[in-house]
Amino acid sequence: MRAALVTLAELGLGADGAPGRRTWAVLGEMLELGDESIHQHDLLGRMAVRMNIKKLVVVGRGAKPAYNSAVLEGSWGDEAYYVEDVEEARALLEEQLQPGDIALFKSSNGAGLRFLGDEIAAFAKEGDKA
Repeated sequence: MRAALVTLAELGLGADGAPGRRTWAVLGEMLELGDESIHQHDLLGRMAVRMNIKKLVVVGRGAKPAYNSAVLEGSWGDEAYYVEDVEEARALLEEQLQPGDIALFKSSNGAGLRFLGDEIAAFAKEGDKA
């Protein structure tokens, strides 16, 4: 996930290295972490803020430490969102995504975000939203 966040941050930069496109990290639970789960999710939230990811959407209770740490790191207001499930994430993204935005969907396969990414891509193409 850390490598994916680095790539997202780089894709969001303009040719001159200044902020360009708005970036969204939609992160669900990494199910395979065991005892390291809270710590690793916490690190991801902090990293998203430090890398200047514009919007963070954390999906599901197991991933909530990522949201909490993002808020503690200085991401509040409309920069970081926590939603309970994929349906809430879908509604938020359909409302908030804008043309030109770049969205990363990342979680364990069991968390179901892969399918949400496919749905949002289809929605964006139909509505020419992102």
